[in-house]
Amino acid sequence: MQAYYYTAIVTLLAALAYFWMGIQVARVHVKVGILPPQMTGHPALEQAVRGQANTLEWMPIDRKSTRLNSSH
Repeated sequence: MQAYYYTAIVTLLAALAYFWMGIQVARVHVKVGILPPQMTGHPALEQAVRGQANTLEWMPIDRKSTRLNSSH
């Protein structure tokens, strides 16, 4: 049962990291003066959005592999 605590901690940290990235995207939106829902127009905004989107794309794969590895 102890192994599942580590899986839960890693899952929570991944969720917190993604939440932090969302806040960073919001800050860049305000900093460059481009308000949502527009997602293009400034290189810094496009980089932040791309980083958040790439993380979101890989999160399900990472979560599944973490759960599979914790079951052994």
